[in-house]
Amino acid sequence: MRRRLGEAVRIQREADGYKYRRPFAEFAGISKRSLDDIEQGNPGVGEINLRAVGRALSTWNEDTPRVILEDGPIPPTKQPGPTEPEPIGPVMSEAEADLAARRIEVAHMSDEQIFALADRIHAVLGVEAKRQWLEGAFEIQRKARMRSSE
Repeated sequence: MRRRLGEAVRIQREADGYKYRRPFAEFAGISKRSLDDIEQGNPGVGEINLRAVGRALSTWNEDTPRVILEDGPIPPTKQPGPTEPEPIGPVMSEAEADLAARRIEVAHMSDEQIFALADRIHAVLGVEAKRQWLEGAFEIQRKARMRSSE
């Protein structure tokens, strides 16, 4: 079952545009070694790493690896292709969209709350999204402080 899971992870990772393991491992928030072990079907990979990989693959969720290990179905592989329209104009990243939706909430969050949310964003969207989110969140707080002191 582990080899079956490893092959399914590799196929979907590549379909998601990650030719190499290291960038995908960073996006998923796990070590390259853990991803190597998963894809090679090695035993001993922890549930946390399996769930992180499941969240990071476009057609999976955090429970998919466990379902596959229990001989359940493998989700269909979504192949990137020309049928998807090209974005027109500036496109907001998922981190920016989340921040826009939380603007009022973020203005009143503690640093601890901001970093906790940023860690969740990192786990799902990667380090660059976390960086964007943190920069935006602290900018919102700075502006809120300036308005309140006027």
